[in-house]
Amino acid sequence: IGGRSGLMGERRAAAKYFDTESDQYVSIQSALDERCTFAGNIVSLAKSNGYSSSSSLVTAVEKAIDNLQSASSVNKKYTANVALETAVENLANALAAKSLSSYDEDVLLRAVANFESCNQQIGHSEYNAKAKAFNELLDEFPTSIISKLTFVSKLALFE
Repeated sequence: IGGRSGLMGERRAAAKYFDTESDQYVSIQSALDERCTFAGNIVSLAKSNGYSSSSSLVTAVEKAIDNLQSASSVNKKYTANVALETAVENLANALAAKSLSSYDEDVLLRAVANFESCNQQIGHSEYNAKAKAFNELLDEFPTSIISKLTFVSKLALFE
């Protein structure tokens, strides 16, 4: 591993999955950002179909989007993503139960499908496997000693 620099290189390799500058097809952060966009589209559709900005379903999605966008750690991003999933599902189900135009039904179906597709992309990410491998490496000798001396910490899992 080669000391602190080697450990930090391994850590950066796993952390790239939360880097928005990374390849968009491996970046969990990019997929989370897209989920926020699609959730916002569903909110716009709800507002154009009679839901007010103060509707509890609309505000729940907007709050969940804000929480996800402001989440500062992997664990907080995961928790916020789960909350966004629930809020969007509730709003989408309420919208689907309304009498929507065929165009709006199509928009809703596509927005929900795209929203879910981003979560599937996250599920196929190698981040957790890379983070687990890095964390196991920190438990092995001699990296366990090097990591303690150089303050290299384990990576949080996205789960």
